[in-house]
Amino acid sequence: MLEHEEKLFKEWRKKREKFVIDGIVNFKKYSESKIKVLYILKEVNGGGSWNLKKFLNDNGGRFQTWNNIARWQYGIENKEQNVWDRVKNINKDFRKTQLRNIAVINFDPS
Repeated sequence: MLEHEEKLFKEWRKKREKFVIDGIVNFKKYSESKIKVLYILKEVNGGGSWNLKKFLNDNGGRFQTWNNIARWQYGIENKEQNVWDRVKNINKDFRKTQLRNIAVINFDPS
């Protein structure tokens, strides 16, 4: 599946120079997660041609956007517990762990 995805992204990049690669952040972790969640974002920040999946998997993204998504993901996966007190103050490691369980698409109609 990953090979097919990579081939498809290369094809799309020929048509859209600033295409940003998105999708499942970490295939193994996503496959193991209890609930499969896809976050659809409004627009691509940062411009240029880059790999959002790699950025989230390796760096955990920018806290300004990704802290909340990490909190939401933790809450979704632990919905039977009262988790909100545990996610008030999170760090980069927590964010990276949670973001490896998601898929994400940046919708940019331009």
